[in-house]
Amino acid sequence: MNWELDLFQMSTATWLLIIVPLAIWSLFWTTLALWFSAKNGDKAWFVFFLLVHLAGIPEIIYVRKHGCWPFRR
Repeated sequence: MNWELDLFQMSTATWLLIIVPLAIWSLFWTTLALWFSAKNGDKAWFVFFLLVHLAGIPEIIYVRKHGCWPFRR
């Protein structure tokens, strides 16, 4: 018997348990970064966040680097 994880045979419920939290995480950080980039007048960053979706990683870096909430200096 082959015990390897076959991604194509995972149930819909399992996929939802993976995708929904990731989507909520990404939506939160993208919204936060869009808000602060617009507030700071960073037009290039604003467009970048609108066009590129990488699970919130660049957004977290931006918010952290600029000392925005929740990373106040």
